Amino acid sequence: MAKVITFFTSIILIYIIYNYPVNKGYPLLGFLICLIVLSFSASKIYSDYKKMGDETFENVEKNTDKILKNNGIFEYKNDGFSIKQGNTLDFVKWIDVESISHFELKMLKKVSQNGIEIVTNKKIYKIHNNDEQTIGLEKFENEVNKNLSIEKLYDSEVLSDGSSKTLLYQKTLN
Repeated sequence: MAKVITFFTSIILIYIIYNYPVNKGYPLLGFLICLIVLSFSASKIYSDYKKMGDETFENVEKNTDKILKNNGIFEYKNDGFSIKQGNTLDFVKWIDVESISHFELKMLKKVSQNGIEIVTNKKIYKIHNNDEQTIGLEKFENEVNKNLSIEKLYDSEVLSDGSSKTLLYQKTLN
């Protein structure tokens, strides 16, 4: 918007300078107003450019696409997914997933750890938030939404120490 204002103000300023003597009256007032608007518009454009830096729309979109395509510690199949933790690779079928929760542990009123907990009928998987393990959590969330029917949204359960646990998926009993 600032670029459009700058463009039209520049045209008006050139028109005033070309057609009227700017030494008195309304042309002088128009000239001064156009200069003021131009200076504010230019400073707005410059400050937005400085704030944005590398965060252009194209760069943000590329980074988001990269994040959403990264599997991280998960490998997906039609009927389930594998979780690689340490040296073990466990396959979990979508029908075996009992619940999925997001947890946030706090110590001294600061978030110390967060992540997700996947409960199956055989094992409980806790995936903590660190660079190695959370790379694929965004794609995991999309895969959960595609493969499990999430019918209900749950509220967070806040514990006395400020930690919280939010149920993201709960298997319904038929």
